Amino acid sequence: MNITKETLKQLRKTQQKSNYGSQAQAMFVDGLFNYGNWNGGDGLIRQYFSKYNENSIFCDTKVTDIDFLHNEIHFWGDIIITHSWYEERNYATITFAGTCETNGILNPVDYKFEDVAFFTWYKSRGTTESAKYNGKRMTEDQYLFVLNALQETGFKFDLDKIKPAF
Repeated sequence: MNITKETLKQLRKTQQKSNYGSQAQAMFVDGLFNYGNWNGGDGLIRQYFSKYNENSIFCDTKVTDIDFLHNEIHFWGDIIITHSWYEERNYATITFAGTCETNGILNPVDYKFEDVAFFTWYKSRGTTESAKYNGKRMTEDQYLFVLNALQETGFKFDLDKIKPAF
């Protein structure tokens, strides 16, 4: 299943719990990372790393020969995934090293595609403190690219909270 903006929207809708002491806040607002996020339901990246830790299956690894299309972006190459803890703080990095074309056009600038997504959070609390893409505040589109790339490694996100559209 391709993860889309609609997927994140549905996760946000079903996230608020009656026992929460405060209102859940989305991870992205107006297409940009929201530093005030809290248990918004769209923090799938943390789901990946909690499973990653349980199974140690992707820990500090390089996934080679990924080839996938997300929206108009075609990426092929390697994904390097790392996760570290220091003083109960999590640091996760996903590096894309390969070739990329947009709308079927191989841009010479993108030929040696090396992009880095970086996330931080404290313990297992509900806030993702930072989400950056190439050192800048992450956009929701970049986040979707990262999530869909992780699925291409064989990981399946638990999306059971999504209600079918009628």
